[in-house]
Order: sequence, then C-alpha cells, then structure tokens
Amino acid sequence: MKSLSHPNASARLATRAKSTLMRPLAQFAVLLAALASAPAYAWTDHDLITRQALEDVPLMQTSVAAEPAEHFLASDPAQLAKVLDGEEAWARANLPGYPVRPDALRFDEHVDRAHAVRRFLLAIRVNPEARLRLFVQDLPGITPISQSKLPWTDVTTRRSETIASELSFSAVPPGAYLTVIDVIGTASDEPDYGLDIGLWDDNSTGAGHAYGFGLQPFGNPKLDVSTQAPFHMGFFHESWLLDHAAPYLKRALPEYRVHLYQTLASYAFKSGHPYWGWRFSGWALHYVEDLTQPYHTRALPGVGSVHILFASALDLIGIHGPKTDAIQLVSNRHLELENYEYHRLHDAMLNHDQQDGLLAALANAKCDAPYGPWTNASLRNEVSLTASQKAEKIDAMLVSALPEQLVSDPRFVFTETGENVPNIAQIMQAAPPLPRRKFEAEMADVMCQVGAQTRRFVRSLPVYAPPPPQGES
Repeated sequence: MKSLSHPNASARLATRAKSTLMRPLAQFAVLLAALASAPAYAWTDHDLITRQALEDVPLMQTSVAAEPAEHFLASDPAQLAKVLDGEEAWARANLPGYPVRPDALRFDEHVDRAHAVRRFLLAIRVNPEARLRLFVQDLPGITPISQSKLPWTDVTTRRSETIASELSFSAVPPGAYLTVIDVIGTASDEPDYGLDIGLWDDNSTGAGHAYGFGLQPFGNPKLDVSTQAPFHMGFFHESWLLDHAAPYLKRALPEYRVHLYQTLASYAFKSGHPYWGWRFSGWALHYVEDLTQPYHTRALPGVGSVHILFASALDLIGIHGPKTDAIQLVSNRHLELENYEYHRLHDAMLNHDQQDGLLAALANAKCDAPYGPWTNASLRNEVSLTASQKAEKIDAMLVSALPEQLVSDPRFVFTETGENVPNIAQIMQAAPPLPRRKFEAEMADVMCQVGAQTRRFVRSLPVYAPPPPQGES
C-alpha cells in the first residue's frame, strides 16, 4: 500500500471521495426525467394571466389589424434573413452551451410566399407543424369577439387531450381589427400549443433529427408534452451538489426563446407589422412568465441534499422506493400548484370578481417598484432567481394546507388530464384557516411577481411609450 505521504495521495483520496459522493447523486439526478415528464405547463392559461397583468398598461386597448403569417414573412424576406442571421450570431456569442443552428436551416431571402411559413418555422427551430392561424382565445365570462369558433385541434399540434381542449377560440379573418391585449394575451399562451414539442434528437421526429439541439437533457423524450420542458424551465439556481451531479440541467433554453422572439417583435414593429410585433411579444412573454413558477426553477424543492444522497445510495443497491417516491411527490405538488392557479383565476374571472386576491395581485402596479428596465440578464438573474427562492416555501405550504393524500402519499398520482382530476382551488377552501391564509398570501405574492415581470418586459418593447410624469403634458 502506498504511503499517504505521497504528494499525490491526498489529491487521489479527495478525487475518490468526491466520486463516491457524486455517484449516488448522479444516479438520482438521471431520474429527473420522470419528474419533468408530467408537468406540461408552468402557469395554465397564460392568456388570462397576461391580460390581467396588462389591463392598465398604455397601448393595450389600441387596435391592430390581423395579418396572415404569409404576408408578413414574404413582405421583405431579405431583411428578415439578416435579422435572423444577427440573432443566431448573438445566441452563439452570448448563450453558454448554445446548440448552433445548422446552416441548412437558414431562412432563405429568396423564399417564395407559398413556402415562407415553413421555411420560417424551420429557421427558428420550432415544430414545423405549428399552426399560425389568426385567432383569439376567449376569456371566461366575457362575450367572444366572434361567433366563428375554432376547434382546439386547429390551434395546437398536440394530438392528445390537452388543457387547450377546455378553452374556447374564435377565428379571426385577415384585416380584422383586434385590441393589442387580445393579440398579446392570446399569443402568450401559444407556446404551450406545441411550438416546442418534438425538437430533440431522441424525440423520433424529423425536426428533432434536423434541428441540432442534441439529446433531450431532461424530461421524458417519449412523451410529447414533456419534450418542451427544457425550453420552458430554467434550473439556474440549484445547489452546488445538484449542479455538479446533473450539469445537463443547465441545458435549458428559455433565454434563447425570449431573446429570439423579442428580436422578431422589434423587427415586426419597426417594419410596419404591428400585429406580428405583439404576437411575437406574447410568445416571448410565455417564457418570462414560465420562469416565475417556482417548480420551473427548482428541480426538487422539498427534497434536501441529504435525502437525495440517501435515496440515491439505496437505489444503487436495489432499493428504489425512496427515490421514486420523492420524484412522484414533487411531481404531484408541481401539478397541484398549477391546477390551483388555473381554477382560482378562471373562476374569479368567470364570476367577474376583480377583488379576488390573485387577480388583484396580477394587476397591482405597486409590485413593479423594485425592478429596473428589462435586460438580457433579467430572466436568469432576477425572474428565475426570485421564483427559485420561493420554491421551498411554496412546497412546504402546499403540504401544510392540502390533504395528506394529495401531497404526501407517493401512491397517489396527480395527472394533468383525464377524468376525476381534483380541483385544488376548491379543496383549498376546506383547508384549516391558518395554513390556507398563509398559502393564499404567498400565492398572491407570486402572482404579484408574475404581473410585475410581465409589465416590465412589455415596457422594454420599442413601441411602449410611458406616460409623462404627473404635472407634465
């Protein structure tokens, strides 16, 4: 046996100890795919959230004419190609680990109108079957703008039952005038209709093989809705242990999507296509709002590092229960939070209850005070950081307020679709008063952040002109 006094012995022992520590944690982290396979969305029905947050923002009640995608894309393809080339150069220079766009997907400035939409979808690397129909999502309790209804299958690429099947959509003819808030609100929900589904190399799709994103870093690559997870989540503020054991969690791309759509929005506004300026702005907003959801910024809130290591060590010797149970519990709570948000906001809007605590929090402009102008670093360093800091508290409050079966029984599987899914907002009304009030107060604070970040992003757009200070004309 070599002496420990050998100059390299200490380093070898440290390396071996680190390897021993990391092996069970890495084994556990690989199974995070199961955790991200169930949650399809961050906030369910972004349209409702966005409209409530922006109801008092200037320009929202002005009108724009609906413009078919073919017309916008074919109006100046050479300039659009330059914009997309510049965006690709920016992403390569500024996003660590960015998977570069294959040159074959470059938008062709010589594209004809008949092929412009498909070439554009390929160039921005979204689902090539995406539907860019002209439509507006109807609000609960509000008279639809049109009697011409669209089935949900006309606005989403998803074939399986989805939350979109519970929503109502109105078709819009070209040239029809819409309020800006109708456009941006509807568009803010659109990325959940399949724009980011099936884009990874292991998704068994043509787009996945062509787009160059590589293997799906987390989420279940076999479940269509789960394949969007790395675009809609951002685990930028995990513990040191999880960062080192599961570095692939950092391969998340919401920053890529936000900047891309922000760039396209600016181009559309400046080139005289305001409808598409607001529609792209809504697409970008979706990812901003997604990263205000605590479970979209922390992989395993409520599961401490010691428990992870212990469960992972047991898993290595064939005792899989603790690891599987932890993942199922976090998945259940993730979905229950979204279910609560959806039913609480939907019912308040349906009943025209603007005094509801969550609706009021979304519209509360006082929440904007701590934040300066939006920057490229805001999504990671402020939006997701704030949400990640709330994750443990929200998780603990759900456990305190909801029945044990829902939050602490791993045999219970909370699904996002299908029959007999509990209405968490109703169940919460029967919770003990003190835990319920604490949870509602914390959720109001979360919604306050959602509203503030939504308004903050919109005010960064080139068309937003803030009102003059009081006393000035």
